[in-house]
Amino acid sequence: MYKRWYIGFNDYWYTASIYLEEVSIGFAFLESLSFWICHFIPPIKLPKIKFKLKNKDDWDWTENKNGWTDLQEWYVDIGQLWHLFVCVPISHLRYKYTKTKIIDLPFNFALEKFPDEYVDYYDDFTDDLIERKKNKKIADEFDERFKEIYDKLNCMNYKY
Repeated sequence: MYKRWYIGFNDYWYTASIYLEEVSIGFAFLESLSFWICHFIPPIKLPKIKFKLKNKDDWDWTENKNGWTDLQEWYVDIGQLWHLFVCVPISHLRYKYTKTKIIDLPFNFALEKFPDEYVDYYDDFTDDLIERKKNKKIADEFDERFKEIYDKLNCMNYKY
């Protein structure tokens, strides 16, 4: 069994989680190999062979919005085809057989314990700034209560 863990931060809802994934070594190796190959495929352009898209929801993405496109316009190059038809299905298969255990933590507590894992993706000019500030306030209140209980538990454990 191949195990890996990582920390996930959500700086919209101000939550954090520790994830432990367990998957067979075969699936982990297959996924790594497919991504490695994907990385080194040269960007060879596809020919401009015309075809019509079957899914009508995708027609809006075509030039005339009639569903007709060509391989180069739709898929660009060989690397994109490999990624779409090999890498992505292998990843889906891997995640289908992956067992994941999740430990949820308060945002600030996780940030203190794992500061190098956090990456801020939001800027302060987004439309949802007011909503994010409300979420942060709630998370800060929860974090204070959590830390109080956490400190009490630590003190109880160190008495002996």
